[in-house]
Amino acid sequence: MKIGLVITNDWELFGDGSGDYFEIQQRPLEAMNALATKYDAKITVMAEVGQQFKHIDVGKAQFGAKAIAIAWENIMSDTVSRGSDVQLHYHPQWQASAFKIDHWELNTEKYPLISIGTKRIEEELGKGKEYLETLLQKVNPDYRCIAFRAGALCIQPSEQIIPILKKIGLKCDVSVTKNKVSPGFYDFRDAHSNIYPWFTDKSDINKESDSGEGILEIPIYSETKRDSAVMKKYAPAKYYKSRFAVDVSQEELEWEKQRDIVKAKRYPVENRFYKQHENRNLLWYMKALSSNNTVHLDYDYLPSSVFLKILDNISQQIDNEDSYNNDILPIIASGHVKDMHNPDNFKRILEGIQERFADRVEYMTLTEAVDYLYEKKNKII
Repeated sequence: MKIGLVITNDWELFGDGSGDYFEIQQRPLEAMNALATKYDAKITVMAEVGQQFKHIDVGKAQFGAKAIAIAWENIMSDTVSRGSDVQLHYHPQWQASAFKIDHWELNTEKYPLISIGTKRIEEELGKGKEYLETLLQKVNPDYRCIAFRAGALCIQPSEQIIPILKKIGLKCDVSVTKNKVSPGFYDFRDAHSNIYPWFTDKSDINKESDSGEGILEIPIYSETKRDSAVMKKYAPAKYYKSRFAVDVSQEELEWEKQRDIVKAKRYPVENRFYKQHENRNLLWYMKALSSNNTVHLDYDYLPSSVFLKILDNISQQIDNEDSYNNDILPIIASGHVKDMHNPDNFKRILEGIQERFADRVEYMTLTEAVDYLYEKKNKII
């Protein structure tokens, strides 16, 4: 069985609306597209449409916003023209945002998707789907917007959101990450799987159902193990060796260090409003020393050698299991170009796949993965 690697990217400004669009979105995606073309890979951009709608509105009076909106459309069109994909991503805090002289002010109380109400969710997601299809069918007449990822993964309470996704014609969600939990926002501890796709119950995105009343869920691949955030910060080489049995190179460690330095300048920790929900009491510090931690298959945060090690682990796992009978297992990897100070880590991953997994890994767009799984629906566990 092959791994169908679906490289998704949440393409957006920072969570408070800050960041230079051309620095943290445009140029990094241009680099990713170029590398994907060079290595015959495919990527899927999860395009933040709420941000784009606001730039279009403000662009009527602000030339800078207009230039960003035009560049946004051009690079989405270029992405699709290269054989890659664009699907729907939405953060509701943009819906209640305002432009103040030289910066955006977002309503961070509208962080969970459900906070704007079901009627507005249907309106905004329906508008986003229609916008992407109108834009990108000019490039590829067969383009369809069929998949969604909720901003900050806030796809719950899913009994209210699943019917909306189905009603507007979205066939798949890619928000769930097994064992990830953020109190008040989402809880995926009971998710059906960390690796295998499922068709969901009509009222619970975590549950599998054969009824056909839910939606296809392809989880972001994740692993949950005991580890130490303190060790990762202060002894990263030892951390990766103990957590993943990988000897991470000095080059990779330096890339990781520079990534964090650059992000701290671009998006200071004190501006990250989601950090305000952290209660740094004694229990928090004890967990930082040692606790169960869920790690995404994330090409912006996992050193390339670790990413490749996980692919190897996945390959061995699916060889040893017979409960999934399809020829290809779509695996979702995630990332954010806004966190990518340069594309070197991504390049090393593509090089490693070419050298080590040419016969085991097949690149898929999210659209290809969804179509494949619907075709094979009766065989999905």
